[in-house]
Amino acid sequence: MKNKDRKRSDESLREVMKNLTEAAANIKKVSVQGMIEAAILVRKDMEKTAPKTPVDTGNLRHSFFITTVLGTDGKGNFKGKNSSEMKSNHEQVTGEAHAIVKAHRNPTLIMGYSANYALWVHENITAQFSGRTKKPTGRPGSGAKWFEYAIQRNSALMLKTMAKEMKI
Repeated sequence: MKNKDRKRSDESLREVMKNLTEAAANIKKVSVQGMIEAAILVRKDMEKTAPKTPVDTGNLRHSFFITTVLGTDGKGNFKGKNSSEMKSNHEQVTGEAHAIVKAHRNPTLIMGYSANYALWVHENITAQFSGRTKKPTGRPGSGAKWFEYAIQRNSALMLKTMAKEMKI
């Protein structure tokens, strides 16, 4: 192979590799966007379909977050006497989640709740969901397993949403 031909071949190879790298980056970005859209579907469903997210002060709902390599959605607007502790915990949990998704080679999303009592509320099927009054929350339709059931109800729609985003 002549030097001139080799040079053209090397340039062509570099161009192909550059295009492949750009396409791979675009696929990752698009797939992350699809996962975010799917997570948003779940969040909306938890607010409208029973069992809904239980509400006492609203801090549990405000502790919900979605984290990808693009960042974290969920500010944690807490109120009440333990709001500063909840905000600190939220920042720690979302920071750890962001570190985990950044460490993954493949597109990754973590969604959940940063409130330290979220797991207890989610799993306690006998609770009435009001720690202060022992009465059911004023929110009709709220109850245990709201997160799990929302994911189950929406799994097919989530996959469809992600697949739609992947069509470039």
